[in-house]
Amino acid sequence: MKKISILIAVRNEENIILLCLEKLKKAINFFYKIEENKTNFELEILIGDDNSNDKSSKIIKHFIEKNQDVKCKYYEIIQNNLKGKVNVIHQLINHSEGETIILLDADILVNQNWLQELVKTYYQNDKIKMVMGTTIPKNSSVVVDILAKRDQQQFFTTFQIIDWIFGQGVLAIFSKLGYPQTAMGNNLIFDKKIYQEIGGYEKIEFSVTEDVALFKAFQNYLNGRWWGHQQRQKNNCQIFQSVRQLEKQKKTYHCSCLHARTINKKQFFIQLFNADSLAFTETEPTLKDWILQRHRWFCGAWQFSNFIKKGILIAYLFRIIFLLGIIIAIILSGNLYLILSIFITLGVNFLLIILFFIKLKLKINLLPSSVSPPTTILQIIIFCLIEPFLYFLVGIHFLKTKKVKWKGREF
Repeated sequence: MKKISILIAVRNEENIILLCLEKLKKAINFFYKIEENKTNFELEILIGDDNSNDKSSKIIKHFIEKNQDVKCKYYEIIQNNLKGKVNVIHQLINHSEGETIILLDADILVNQNWLQELVKTYYQNDKIKMVMGTTIPKNSSVVVDILAKRDQQQFFTTFQIIDWIFGQGVLAIFSKLGYPQTAMGNNLIFDKKIYQEIGGYEKIEFSVTEDVALFKAFQNYLNGRWWGHQQRQKNNCQIFQSVRQLEKQKKTYHCSCLHARTINKKQFFIQLFNADSLAFTETEPTLKDWILQRHRWFCGAWQFSNFIKKGILIAYLFRIIFLLGIIIAIILSGNLYLILSIFITLGVNFLLIILFFIKLKLKINLLPSSVSPPTTILQIIIFCLIEPFLYFLVGIHFLKTKKVKWKGREF
């Protein structure tokens, strides 16, 4: 029987942790409705409290006491040389009994199909060592009384939903082409044995984006391990074979290296982008919080990027300068081709977003609705227009400081 450990790191999540656990329990119950899952899989939930000073601990303990049918354990995390969430995850993995690890954030609300989709995808192929689900924001806690503020908050929530979908959709395209870029640790399943062989977070370079660090460690280790294995095989062959045979093997070896390296890149990691793997996270309440969140993400991406990728990151953050340059050139020259280039760029983004919404089976309205409005065509158009300006603000903050503030701590 295969054992799976679901790990949740908690720090001051009293407003959402109970709903998170209730949704997770529903997904587990649905998972066990499939007969073969009952006999093939054993699940456990491990919750690590990272020094919360609210009612998170009390809520979690009450949930465990009330739901004896769910194997759930609570741990107060001991502070050591590891920092923040990295420390929580590492200690929970050490406590876990599972051969497979699922990471879930404490503010994540999963759908009932989520666990089945993640596990089914992960176990479909022995070469798969990491699978990422799809996550988008869902505003579940912000209550605003004044109508104008409510409308502003609703639009900002919609902006974040589109932003998450657009970003993950683009990453999914790269992953499908065999060039995965990163993984998100709020909705992730991976091989515990590989994690331990790497040395865990004690050996992985510290990052404020611990999920990016974990993904890069898996990627480098799996590719590197294959190269080392092939080199040992080649050295053994050299002892027993003739020079002519070695020359022939050398050609075959280099071809197989390229082929196997491509297979590793394509198959060790799968990024799911569908409705069944969908989970919901909370939105950032203000523009400042959103900028700080994106700043943390870009600091992590910058840490693990080479010179070319760093150039791409800077170009992405400050692309509004390029667009403004084109607009000024249009005003001065009246060149219609420049106007066309802007419309093509915005049009491609717009069409991609529409396709991503369809892929995730999310509703899009042509016109606004007064009751719990879903995303509209107009909001997607506005997003395409203002998104470069908002990421420019992230870029300014990124140039200003590399220090990251997160969960009441500074890194």
